[in-house]
Amino acid sequence: MVQYILTPWRDRAELLAVRRQFYPDAAPQAQLRPGHAGQHDAVARVSLWMQRGGCPHLVEVAPVLKKAIESKDIDLTAIVNTHHHWDHAGGNKKLLQDLNLAKLPIIGGVQCEGVTRTPAHGTSFQLGSIAVKALHTPCHTQDSICWFLQDGDDKAVFTGDTLFHGGCGRFFEGNATEMHKALNETLASLPDDTVVYPGHEYTKANVKFCISVLPSEAVRKLEAFAEANKETQGKFTIGDEKQHNVFMRVEDPEIHKATGESEPVAVMAKLREMKNNFKEPASKI
Repeated sequence: MVQYILTPWRDRAELLAVRRQFYPDAAPQAQLRPGHAGQHDAVARVSLWMQRGGCPHLVEVAPVLKKAIESKDIDLTAIVNTHHHWDHAGGNKKLLQDLNLAKLPIIGGVQCEGVTRTPAHGTSFQLGSIAVKALHTPCHTQDSICWFLQDGDDKAVFTGDTLFHGGCGRFFEGNATEMHKALNETLASLPDDTVVYPGHEYTKANVKFCISVLPSEAVRKLEAFAEANKETQGKFTIGDEKQHNVFMRVEDPEIHKATGESEPVAVMAKLREMKNNFKEPASKI
């Protein structure tokens, strides 16, 4: 049995390959990415590519999925959302309508479009050989859920707009207390070798802020990687984030100096305020 899950996109080369195969005369925003998950199971990630200022191109995703389903190359078993914002959960119903799969489960927060199941915090379910655990992380939205996946020794967490490489989401529906708990208790408790898949590619912008607050070796390594690579999603672990993400270093004395705060929640609040108002230093050239 082959299982499928909807997740953020991560590899532009694979995205372009799908474009060439299915839409040679257009510019579709669809990606079909298969990968082995276990001895008897496999996982594929069907991803929605978001252009800046754009919207999910579900009308283009559906034909890709439909062809694979009809050829029995895949068995689409669920849509999994991280939170209700339109660029993550918008179009759930339309996609299932186009696929003639109206009864397929939509798993996510209570506000996600068409959601049929919201697992409680800490509960798990199976996708083939993969154990999926729901980690409720309210703040960016109150229905934000990060998804921890484990298949044998392989571990990953899909963090939506809660945790980014070198950053975190804005506190649209929550506060610093909630984000501190989400990052430095819930996600920080995961194994350090858990690979992080954020919902957006914001690393280059994030690391510029991190450098301004904590110009450490770990942060400079992240900066160098971001400058050398167009895509960074899935390239770093929870252990890495604890080293280079200032929002996960609220106990660091250097960050206390930069923020003028020392209590963890106060540090988190000040960091978010500073990030919201941050302007990249002008070039010296």
